[in-house]
Amino acid sequence: MMGLERKGFLYQGPTNDEGTVCEAVNTSFSDNPAAGCAVGVDGSVLSVLMRHQDLDTLPTQTPGLTPNGRPTLKTLTKRDRLLWWLTSMGSNIIAPLKEGFATAPNITAIDLAVLTRLPDTQRLGFVAYGRWSRQAIEATVWRTAEDALRYLDLGQDVACAVTTTTSGNLSSSIKALEASRVPGLQNLLDNAHDEPDSGPATLADLDRTLDATTPPHDPAPAVDFTSDLEYTAYGMPITFLVEPGSGSWPPGPV
Repeated sequence: MMGLERKGFLYQGPTNDEGTVCEAVNTSFSDNPAAGCAVGVDGSVLSVLMRHQDLDTLPTQTPGLTPNGRPTLKTLTKRDRLLWWLTSMGSNIIAPLKEGFATAPNITAIDLAVLTRLPDTQRLGFVAYGRWSRQAIEATVWRTAEDALRYLDLGQDVACAVTTTTSGNLSSSIKALEASRVPGLQNLLDNAHDEPDSGPATLADLDRTLDATTPPHDPAPAVDFTSDLEYTAYGMPITFLVEPGSGSWPPGPV
């Protein structure tokens, strides 16, 4: 296998060696708030699987002011809470797209699928997927938080579990996407195991974890992709039982 050459996290190899590209890309993903991993390379297209925050974990209230100007907490409507969740998902999609292209210069497009735990069933399901080209992502100027929703328009064959009503408003619920419509997605879903949260981590827990897992000379150690992949996002561990090259998603255009 070609050795990994780095300038920061940049993979500078002349070809898209699958194992090397996935290692470099996942190293760049290691500090993202949403757990994600590269699961395969097909030519110049990288496949990425991402675990997004559950809607149920978002607060139901937000800071506000009374008519007299006094601080208070206001209850979020279902649609406002869903818009918050959707915007957050957009940010978490854009981040690995930009990092993936920056890390692997020979990758021209990224197929990305998003998993979350669905509020009605408490089971994992796909809530977004599509293909995004390097040209579309790098040509876009990102200025505001609302720009994160532009991922819906910039990709190819993008599907999202949050739809709009006939009047143009957001729906008030999340409906899981049909994984069987895209080859390989159902297999990934069947082999993704969401583990229960063991409780909020304390600062001492985080300090011990960092001391135990991070060598002093490498702030972002490479992930061993010969075994199960386990990540933690928002205090919710998830294990992906996949290896680069073994049924990578998707085999063709989304």
